[in-house]
Amino acid sequence: MDLKILARDDENNTCPPKDGMIEFANNESSADVSLMQSSATGRRAQVTFASPGEKIVRVTDLEHAITGVCNPVLVSDEAPQTQLFWGDIHGHTVLSDGLKTPEEYFEFGRDEAGLDFCATADHSQYMSDEDWEYIKRTTKQFHRPGEYVTLLGYELSVNAQDREEYGDKCLYYPGDDGPLLRATDIDRTSYCHISEFADEWKEQGAMMILHQHAHGSGTFYDPDLVRLCEVYSIWGCSESMDCTRPLLPSRDRDYTGHLGIDLLAKGWQLGFMAASDDHAGRPGKTDWLRVRRAFPGGLAAVWAPKLTREAVWDALWNRRCYGTSGARIFLNFTVNGEGMGGTVSRGASAPEIKVTCLGTAAVVLTEVIRGTEVIRSHTGIGESVHLEFADSDAPDGGCYYYVRVSQVDGEMAWSSPVWVNG
Repeated sequence: MDLKILARDDENNTCPPKDGMIEFANNESSADVSLMQSSATGRRAQVTFASPGEKIVRVTDLEHAITGVCNPVLVSDEAPQTQLFWGDIHGHTVLSDGLKTPEEYFEFGRDEAGLDFCATADHSQYMSDEDWEYIKRTTKQFHRPGEYVTLLGYELSVNAQDREEYGDKCLYYPGDDGPLLRATDIDRTSYCHISEFADEWKEQGAMMILHQHAHGSGTFYDPDLVRLCEVYSIWGCSESMDCTRPLLPSRDRDYTGHLGIDLLAKGWQLGFMAASDDHAGRPGKTDWLRVRRAFPGGLAAVWAPKLTREAVWDALWNRRCYGTSGARIFLNFTVNGEGMGGTVSRGASAPEIKVTCLGTAAVVLTEVIRGTEVIRSHTGIGESVHLEFADSDAPDGGCYYYVRVSQVDGEMAWSSPVWVNG
């Protein structure tokens, strides 16, 4: 595997790489490590493991006595059918209410946050047609299949609650082009119903992801367009209000009906992902909301066969993805062999559930949830969790399951659901 070594200060800024002595340690003594040439943002190494299994690598700067740990890796004997890729597809630039140019935004995601895929999502009502052409050019410019995938997107914001379809929604196109459709003008005096654009978006093959901090997530759903919801962002967790990082605006607003558990309970077939909603030009590594700090931004993880725009898009569209609070937690989850985002028939026997989780710190709680009920809890202090059981109490009429992971350091992960037909 390729390893990128970055040094960061207390404010999460990347420091210039040093060419001093570094030491590698891992949980396999026979692993081969070769140090590669340094770049402007870090050093690189290639690690080859002699045997399959769960792997971690620790890197120590001997001069400064600083140690870093890579995210967990699962090594197999044969090339896997799918791989795990990490991205942040919701953030803002100077073209709406962010602090950096689109070029600086994409560069940070690639070079400093180490993302596999990335997208801007500037507010449509702040952008001119010329701004949108700029976004399209820049998105295409930074796209490098196999290295760094970029997606084309923007955010619609309808914050007037007297509108039937208010709230924030992010809209993405599968290719290099697509229309900029504004739900409101910059003065917020003229509004369109989001549903008025649905047919045109669907003709373009677009995908909508619900962003929940601004309320109104439960006001619009079209299964051929709305595929995912952000379960976590810099604003906090929007799965439910019973979490360690509740949505910041929930201090003075009731989000009942607009949280992830509410949308699933309504019968909406949505996957879970996470993003930053970055406003500081730091996708994948941020905790800034322009003028104040918030929670650390989240990340989306996708299971895809290769790192291309088509493969990443297909994984997001089919909900083969999950979200984390920023840590690169490895999570795989199946029901009767069907992975995240899928639908499976129950059959004659109880649903068979399998969970594999490799944490970036000790995993203290792994919960399997059916509907709104936790049906299995695993507590422990290790970084590796493996669960396998049959849900003999599953209802005959069908249900859905998802997994929630909590680490000792407060970091979390949420799988997309798997639906079981009766």
